[in-house]
Amino acid sequence: MFRLTRKTNSWKHIFFHFVFYLTFIYPSFVHGSEETLVAKPFKDEQSALNQINKNPAPQNFQALSMIRMKHALRLSKAADKKGDMDLYILALSYAGSATQLTPDNSECWFLLSVLHWQMKENPWSLMMAEDAAEKAVGLNPENHIARLLFARILYNQQKFSSALDQFETVMSEGRLKIEDERLAGLMGSAYVIDSQVPRGIKFYQKLLNQHPMKESARIALALLLYHENRKTEAEKHLAQIADKKGARKHNSEYAQRLINEWRNGEKTQ
Repeated sequence: MFRLTRKTNSWKHIFFHFVFYLTFIYPSFVHGSEETLVAKPFKDEQSALNQINKNPAPQNFQALSMIRMKHALRLSKAADKKGDMDLYILALSYAGSATQLTPDNSECWFLLSVLHWQMKENPWSLMMAEDAAEKAVGLNPENHIARLLFARILYNQQKFSSALDQFETVMSEGRLKIEDERLAGLMGSAYVIDSQVPRGIKFYQKLLNQHPMKESARIALALLLYHENRKTEAEKHLAQIADKKGARKHNSEYAQRLINEWRNGEKTQ
């Protein structure tokens, strides 16, 4: 993650806004090599610009957009490695330019959101990350990676109900090969913090009717039921994992641990 240091929190914070605005229009005005920033475009970028000058067809703008996305990724990696704020500003400007060249491209908005999310300590970047992620999902509802990022951004801002809307969609679709335990943990905490435990119980019951093998969802349901003092129901769900042959070891061990703690009257950690 790229972090703003003490040195960049003052004048560079203001510098960020002005440079981002200028580079949003024409990003190459400040770049060159990773060592020395000079006023000339990258070779492939210049070639694409020349092609647009000859023929301003949509496909040529699309080509330039893809080139600027590529450079945004490369520059952001270099900035992360060196802790170079100027390079990161440039990466953001290239990603932003790509969204202006092809505003209907979900992947462009997703990239812009990712880059801003890495600077989420900056309130302005967090706001930009949310806006870009929302656009990415709006343009392509099937972009579940973007939806998951959108959910994380909302969760980070304690917009729990809105975050749950997105998390539930991702979990229901089941198309991402992600750690269900981590997702279930985020969702479970959001249900509890936002006093929406009944909503969580209803969601997980429905999900398990469709996907009964989802162990993380069953554990999450058990925890929510226990929170509502429905201990017997909670233990039944945990027992299905603790006693199940072929269950993932860490899930079966955790389920048994919870059963033992609850029966012994211990407080769940």
